[in-house]
Amino acid sequence: WLNLMVPPTLTPYIAALVEQGVISGYVDNTFRPGEVITRNQMAKIIVKGFQFGETKNLTHKFEDVSSKNANRFYIQTLVNLGITTGTSAITFSPNKAVTRAQLSSFLIRAEEANVYGAKVKEITKIEQTSGVTYIYLNGVKHTVNASLRDILNVKNTETLKGAYIEGTI
Repeated sequence: WLNLMVPPTLTPYIAALVEQGVISGYVDNTFRPGEVITRNQMAKIIVKGFQFGETKNLTHKFEDVSSKNANRFYIQTLVNLGITTGTSAITFSPNKAVTRAQLSSFLIRAEEANVYGAKVKEITKIEQTSGVTYIYLNGVKHTVNASLRDILNVKNTETLKGAYIEGTI
C-alpha cells in the first residue's frame, strides 16, 4: 500500500482512487501529494477515472510518445475522444507539468466525452452474465438490446474489440 504522507482529510479520497485503480503512486510506494502532475500521469488518471476504455491501436502522430511510454494507450484514448490534440501537431509533451487551467480544460472535455456525450465510442469488451449480454463502450458497461444480440455478442468479441461504434445511448 502507499506510504500516504498526506493530510488526513485527503487520505480517504486518495485511498479510494488507489482502490479503484485510478492512481498507483510511485514505484517506491509513496504518493507525493506535493509533486506536480505530468501530462502522462493526467492521461492515465482521466482515462481510468472516467472509465474510458483504453484503446490498443496507436494512431497519434506524437513523436515524443515512444512505444516504451507506459501511458501511450491512455494518451491515444484521449486523442480518440477529442480530449487532447497535443501541445502541437507532433508533440504531446508527456513529461511537462499540467497547469490548473489545462487540467480544467481536460476535465471539461472528458466530461463532454463521457458515456453519453461521446458520439463515437470504442467497443472495449463484451460479456454475458446470467443470460444478459453487456457491451463496454469507452469502458462503460451497457446492456445489449435483444435486437442487437445477433451482432453484439460474446462470440464476436475478438472481431469487435477495438471497433468504433456511433450512435445515441
